[in-house]
Amino acid sequence: MIALPIPRKLTQTRHQKQTPVSCPGGEVIYAEIKGAHIRLRVIAADGSGDRLLLPERDDWIQQHPAWSPDGRRLAFTGNEGFRNGQISVYICEVDGLRCTGVRPLITPGQNCWPAWSPDGKRLAYIGVSHQLMLADADGGNRRRPTSLAGIQFHPNWTPDGEWIVFASSHAGYFQVYKIRPDGRELTRLSRGDGYESRPAVSPDGRWVAYSTRGLDGSGVVAAPIGGGEPIRITATDALDDYPSWSRDGSRLHFVSTRDGGFELYAVDPRELLQR
Repeated sequence: MIALPIPRKLTQTRHQKQTPVSCPGGEVIYAEIKGAHIRLRVIAADGSGDRLLLPERDDWIQQHPAWSPDGRRLAFTGNEGFRNGQISVYICEVDGLRCTGVRPLITPGQNCWPAWSPDGKRLAYIGVSHQLMLADADGGNRRRPTSLAGIQFHPNWTPDGEWIVFASSHAGYFQVYKIRPDGRELTRLSRGDGYESRPAVSPDGRWVAYSTRGLDGSGVVAAPIGGGEPIRITATDALDDYPSWSRDGSRLHFVSTRDGGFELYAVDPRELLQR
């Protein structure tokens, strides 16, 4: 039996964190929650240089970052105007992790969790009533690819653009699914008996990592994108959540409460996935 790899802690602040995403240069952007304030921060792969990504503002909430395929634009969920009830998908240009031209892209209403298609021409996102939506890269031509009931969230694309992977509660509890962009071939990927969520497709398109909370405890698992038995990557009696791949597939970043606070960790899953 191969032992589970030991995660490496990257942060030490204990504030709640969510949605890490790997940057083109190897850094990691994540959202930090401090009271009612949610801010995007950026940190080096070794845990150094932790800083705010965007200028500090009291009325500015940012979360759910997503890189465009060319690495020149960043989409994210924002609320400009504290507690105004309008949550929008924002976009900015990025050069050397310096963000310019921040502007709303998909608004008004409750629009969040953006994810770029591999060709950069479309965005999947979660719209009003927590439904999976698609839009062109300029925010136009918005449509709903499926009529699923329940709540959907955390969409992302396979590298070939053939599938959108997401979490949905339409069967009564959250599980991970894939679906064609035109709404065909809905397929369940997770196999647990509890809460399965936060899916993230590997850069090579072979695996989908997600967080699981059920009778077997909490942790991060990876399931074959074509279907098959999931492989456990982490295990804890606390909470492991928000898995996200590095761009070369050598690390999974995730948020965990295993040491008492909400911290960002990295783990190398390759030996487990090469079995």
